[in-house]
Amino acid sequence: AGDLAGAEPYYRLALAATGKRLGERHPDYAVQVNNVASLLEDRGRLDDAAPLFTQSLAVRRAAYGEAHPAVARALHNLARVELARGRASAAEPLASEALALRRRLLAAGHAEIGASLALLGEIRARQGRPDEGERLLVEALAVQRTALGATHPQAATTLLQLAALCLTTARPAQAELYAAEAAAIRAERLPAGHWLRAMGDVTRAEALLALGRSRDARAALGDAPSVLAERLGAQDRRALRAARLSARLTGAPMRAGA
Repeated sequence: AGDLAGAEPYYRLALAATGKRLGERHPDYAVQVNNVASLLEDRGRLDDAAPLFTQSLAVRRAAYGEAHPAVARALHNLARVELARGRASAAEPLASEALALRRRLLAAGHAEIGASLALLGEIRARQGRPDEGERLLVEALAVQRTALGATHPQAATTLLQLAALCLTTARPAQAELYAAEAAAIRAERLPAGHWLRAMGDVTRAEALLALGRSRDARAALGDAPSVLAERLGAQDRRALRAARLSARLTGAPMRAGA
């Protein structure tokens, strides 16, 4: 539903109950640690999320050994948050290991292979290797569409990653096509006021603005800035991104600190 603040106390209750019943070295406890970490990541508290993902990985390795899908999942999640922290060099070996494990342990075409391809593609793009990043993202999208369906939320996320890459490589028309498809998927799958839906609207508006279509960009942006400020906090980097875009489109001055 997009209510991250409302979800957090329940995740923490589940974590405490699982630890009390099974102990902190049980793999089910690692799942609950991962859930809290994912929530904190979504809330923008990346420095709090990273050590929890590291803890989840350590518990899973101790329980399952090195070669297990749950270990690959933990590696993937840790890589994702390291990339979000701006640490692409730290994320790359984790994501590569996760992808290698998933290819070894899972059936060809599994959705988790697609997720790892997409993450590694984004890492390559951030490392200044856009051609390789795009190839991996396109491959990821094909895997996800086959495994999950063309309108699955994971496909929308990969489409937005492709849109962002196209914007950085001066291809706004292609970026807008990707972003429009992603925004349509999220509008179909998520309720109004969901922060992920708002993020898709921001990316599409950025592409439209890059095409010189300011009026269409304003319409696409809609209430995304206020949704993100409410759901994530006005000083969250994603809310600030939307606010800056809104200011560019309307000519309104940004408030102090934004």
